[in-house]
Amino acid sequence: MNPLKSCSAGERLAGRAALSLVGLLLAAGCGTSERDEAVLSAPPAEAAAGLALGHERYAALHHLALQPTAPGWADALDELATRGDGFTLVHLGGIEPASLTPDQRERLARTVAGLERRRNTATQAEFVRELPLLLERAAWVDLMCDPLESALPAWTRATAAARIGEPGVRDALERLRDGFQPTGEDHVGFGSLRERVRSYVSEILSG
Repeated sequence: MNPLKSCSAGERLAGRAALSLVGLLLAAGCGTSERDEAVLSAPPAEAAAGLALGHERYAALHHLALQPTAPGWADALDELATRGDGFTLVHLGGIEPASLTPDQRERLARTVAGLERRRNTATQAEFVRELPLLLERAAWVDLMCDPLESALPAWTRATAAARIGEPGVRDALERLRDGFQPTGEDHVGFGSLRERVRSYVSEILSG
């Protein structure tokens, strides 16, 4: 059985727990700043290079995804359909379908289907390989006081904890606890990515 075929109840609850706060922050104007606009107006260079989404672009796309009346919403969903992750699936659950036009509902359904297709075909080795990025991304939104600062770290920790018994996961977490280094600058926002990730991992391992 493919362990990625369905989210556990814990993953779903952890991911959804803070989405109401995300919505409130976005409604108040957080996450719709000129910085978001600048990030999203730049060509997604990571895609051309076959790299994962940068932390800023990942966050900006998720901010926009909950704002179906905003310009660029459709483009954001199209990009997330091929470049989002398990958190994206949970995050998109914060969109109220009744608030969408028929065309928007169809686009949302296509995006969710694309994400589910990718999740269902992902391998265990891919999850282990992606763990450092998932944890660093969670730490980045946390330290930057981004609107995702509660929901994304909670989902990431719950997902790793739920899969800790699977082959290679505990070993990968132990390596990250002892030796994680960020992909770029260590100090962002209000602290150290290295220290925040190692703190997450210690919490997961001690759970």
